Amino acid sequence: AAGSRLLDPDSLRFIVISGLTKAAGGIAFLAGMPMLGYGLEETRTTVFLYESVMQLVFVYPSRRIGLVPLPNQWIHIAVALGLVLQIATITLLPLRTMLGLVPISLGLIAVVTIAVLVTWAIAEFAWRRGPSPAESVSP
Repeated sequence: AAGSRLLDPDSLRFIVISGLTKAAGGIAFLAGMPMLGYGLEETRTTVFLYESVMQLVFVYPSRRIGLVPLPNQWIHIAVALGLVLQIATITLLPLRTMLGLVPISLGLIAVVTIAVLVTWAIAEFAWRRGPSPAESVSP
């Protein structure tokens, strides 16, 4: 209908929470890595890896918007294949070259992994603990 909203309040809230948490993580890498002595190429590769993996793992919380999802093995398979592809982008020379990436250390990969888990946890906590839009609307 012409007057209806494109997104329901829960979907809008999820988009804001996930966008802010993922942006904060990306900005932390962009700002922090150069201060720690990393070059532009390593920073770019790390941010690419972080943001692409975040897109994959946020499929899980997004499935819970407004409903309790049924088990779906295909989502797990799709996310796992996506994660394998992301690792391939930093380990296989042809993909790295095509994407303008450089090899990064196992230490940086570990930091990205931890950052993904922490960002995901923060978003989950904010999503579960914050008021729902219906609760915050006054009558």
